[in-house]
Amino acid sequence: MVGGYLTYGTFTQTGLGGWVLAQELEWFGSASQKLTVLLPLVVAMVLPLLLVAPFLPKGERARLAGPLLPQRAARPISWKQLLVFGLVPPLVALPAYYYVQRQAERDESRPVVSLDLVASPAALVPADTKFVRLQAVFQADYQYVLRETSYSQVRKTDRYVPLTGPDWQPGQPVRFFLDTSTDAYFDEANQRTIVFDQTTAFPAVFTGQLHTSALPVVVQREFTRHQVTAAEPYYVLENVYMPNGQPPRAASQQYWLIPVLGIGLGVAILVGGGVGLLIRRKRGLA
Repeated sequence: MVGGYLTYGTFTQTGLGGWVLAQELEWFGSASQKLTVLLPLVVAMVLPLLLVAPFLPKGERARLAGPLLPQRAARPISWKQLLVFGLVPPLVALPAYYYVQRQAERDESRPVVSLDLVASPAALVPADTKFVRLQAVFQADYQYVLRETSYSQVRKTDRYVPLTGPDWQPGQPVRFFLDTSTDAYFDEANQRTIVFDQTTAFPAVFTGQLHTSALPVVVQREFTRHQVTAAEPYYVLENVYMPNGQPPRAASQQYWLIPVLGIGLGVAILVGGGVGLLIRRKRGLA
């Protein structure tokens, strides 16, 4: 459970994992998601042993340290065990695929709620709203950009921007934030492209999926430093392209990769393990 919580928080950049990432960015200027997950897990496993060990007899200490010491070669798994291991990935992947596919199909029938903060800054969000068409002012001067790099190459850019009414002033609560990985906005009404990397606020219409209180911890901190205060509750609009103003089609999602990967992993386990067992048997080791 601890591992799952840390992993979820790290990759969504919220909770404890998000706090650790924010501290890394503040102290070192960069952060590693992998290390943020692995290091606390190692500490969580080793620390209890270190705390308990001084109070145990020598014999108990040796037994406690047993798993950390070199062991004799373990007996190879049996064919039945190999079959079980090989079946686990597809048996997990198939229900997961069914769930996400059904959820996507249900989302197709959800309404896209239109909100206009330019005309009505206090517009309310109806309960159970998932997809939104939001007209608001893009506060370009207060945007915050997170860049994910790998081997010094930028792999992904996440841009977080306050979306407000036209009369918003710094220090006033912000109810909506945009989360987008794009670098520009195409104004269909005036047939022009507006680059996000600027400091001039402009009105725009954004579509996407709405999330409640989902800003990464590091983004919240940076906004607070610049007098951008999140309202309670606040919403994050994940920028999603909606053709013809409709929610994304389930058929357009690549959920089929879930069972393909699950079955592929299962086959790889069975083939690799089977070959290994046959070799051991041929050599008289099994």
